Amino acid sequence: TQLVAAITAARIPHAPGVEQPWVTVSVGAAVAMPGGRYTAADLLSAADQALFRVKRGGRNGWQLVCLVPEADEPHIRIAGNDG
Repeated sequence: TQLVAAITAARIPHAPGVEQPWVTVSVGAAVAMPGGRYTAADLLSAADQALFRVKRGGRNGWQLVCLVPEADEPHIRIAGNDG
């Protein structure tokens, strides 16, 4: 939240010809317990999916997911501002 707010508040201008007047930030992150059933590739994929959910939501936001081995759906969203 602080990173998104800081980038927004900085009002960094985009290069000429870019649709948005200011630079924004979209962040997707994922966490998992070490030694669990998930691989590094699973973690990277979950973070990538979180990033694209933020971008589909309008960009300039963030989402953190947790890979939960006991859950039916392993990619459980635990926090976020989807843009």
